[in-house]
Amino acid sequence: MASHIHVIDGVECCSKYLAHLAFEKYTRANFENMPLTEPIYINQMKK
Repeated sequence: MASHIHVIDGVECCSKYLAHLAFEKYTRANFENMPLTEPIYINQMKK
């Protein structure tokens, strides 16, 4: 597992918990460079 990834048990992955984080990034114009972004698959992290 990558050193910058922290797994927290008991947290439900649901958009209602992520919406405020996305809004904060949006209001700060903190956007990802989409052509260079790679997905992180959860099933690969659970080893």
